[in-house]
Amino acid sequence: MRFASLNQYSLLAVFVLLTVYHPAAWGMLKEEPASIPPAAQNVEEFPPSGVMEKASPAAQQDPNANPFPIVPAQEGSKLTDASDKPPKAVEKPTLELARRLLSEKKFAPAFQASDELLKSDPKNIDLLTIHAESATKLGNIKQAIIDLQLALELQPENAELHNSLGFVYMTAGQLDQASEEFTTAIALDAKQAKAFNNRGMIKVAQQDFLMAVNDFNEALQVNENYVDAYNNRGFAYWELGNHAEAIKNFDSAIKLDPDYFNAYNNRGLALIKIGELEAAVKDFTTAIKLAPRHVKHYLHRAMAYDELGQTDLARGDRQKIVWLEELAGIEMRLSEYPDSVGVRVELANHYLRADEFAAAQKIAAVLAENESSRVQGLLIDAQIADRSGKPEEVLRITSQIITDSPEENDAYSLRGNAYLAMGDLDKAIEDYERSGRFDAQVASAYWKRSQKLARENKTEKAQADRSKALMLDPTLAESSAEKP
Repeated sequence: MRFASLNQYSLLAVFVLLTVYHPAAWGMLKEEPASIPPAAQNVEEFPPSGVMEKASPAAQQDPNANPFPIVPAQEGSKLTDASDKPPKAVEKPTLELARRLLSEKKFAPAFQASDELLKSDPKNIDLLTIHAESATKLGNIKQAIIDLQLALELQPENAELHNSLGFVYMTAGQLDQASEEFTTAIALDAKQAKAFNNRGMIKVAQQDFLMAVNDFNEALQVNENYVDAYNNRGFAYWELGNHAEAIKNFDSAIKLDPDYFNAYNNRGLALIKIGELEAAVKDFTTAIKLAPRHVKHYLHRAMAYDELGQTDLARGDRQKIVWLEELAGIEMRLSEYPDSVGVRVELANHYLRADEFAAAQKIAAVLAENESSRVQGLLIDAQIADRSGKPEEVLRITSQIITDSPEENDAYSLRGNAYLAMGDLDKAIEDYERSGRFDAQVASAYWKRSQKLARENKTEKAQADRSKALMLDPTLAESSAEKP
């Protein structure tokens, strides 16, 4: 997102991006720092802070697009299991239950529980804040504003509530109202570090970087260990062209929180600006280890690799970006069709292509629990064993599948791989032919058997296998030194 053309995007979307919630009561919201732009592209970003692990599918599909949709997204599409599903009914809701549901990020049940309790206790501040946070996470910004305005009617001098209401206004893109609430919070309590930080983020969005630095300074005067404020101040300094001060601030954020991936990413971008490319690559690599699903980290590292002339490594990072974009699309389809076996199988296969076996295994376990999708789960297990070089395990699983579902061609194909790895060429080819599979690996089975038959002086059969092999993979004749 370019500040020069900020009006082409809703400021609402900008500040949805900034929204991250503290696990405690909602007056204690955790703010999300801005991120500095990729220098080579003059792209202004506001990616999530270290507490957010996943970008939204929209962000992953287009690294330069607004990273979040206008309505706040859920925590990410994932496999649905019993622990993820909201309870069918909240029996005898209590304040403690509502708090627990909120802390577990079960926003719909938390909203339901607090909503029910507010019917009999409509002036309970704790319930109103839980209701407001849950509403915001569910995309109901209007309800959150109503809740917090009511809470402030009850406690008009509660600085935390003013900060929270300002945060919701900021999420909704209502910057003037947000700034007023933050200023009121500060007036009521000069130790409101969060309010100073939030107001500073508004100044950043308005490109008033000097005033933003002032607010971040105030936040750090109140709390010298405020990690987000260091990161945000680093961003503002970067925009002011003071890269040395920017790096110092990112250093401070990392020292306080070694897992703060945004600070590594930001420092890497600042290092590119001053020509420290190898150090930048190191920072981006650390950011990737901490947040492997963030497209921006791969994009920025690819930029550094390009500058270093390491084009193969840059290409690898861009391929990973494509994989992540595809992953985002599959996860979005799964969120729309959570009971679709086909989409889950597609997701598992996508993980397998990246050798992410643990993620694929999770999906296989869920599929295997249901009789209707048991075969698909076992097939995923067989693929994992195949990719892991465990032919005996592949043979065991696929033989079980074939016994139960003798028409399952994929099982024959995988069992063919197992037989090939174990040196049983006849059985491998028999299974490959049964599966209807014809590719380079099948060609290698025919080629190896043709060589074996030639050594046994079975010339005619050897020639037949050789012809089949070359039909499937003509390069075999050139790459193999031994010829029948």
